[in-house]
Amino acid sequence: MEGRPVVTPMGTPPGRPCGTTRGPAPRRPGDAVDRVLTDALYDLEDYTADPSLREPGDLSDGELTSRIRAALDELGPAGGP
Repeated sequence: MEGRPVVTPMGTPPGRPCGTTRGPAPRRPGDAVDRVLTDALYDLEDYTADPSLREPGDLSDGELTSRIRAALDELGPAGGP
């Protein structure tokens, strides 16, 4: 089969995400939600509830609250647009 492109059993060229054959996938509304939630989870990871256990770089109560509120604002109202 020389000269023919290698294709996986699903018909997708190796190294490309399923369902795409050319270039990056278009941005979807869910991508923004995923990014905001991922950032919020990283913020929670950088937070220690007990102030005596906090290390440099850990978020304070106020910093975490501010970041989570900003994430909620970015997501928009709970009822939709």
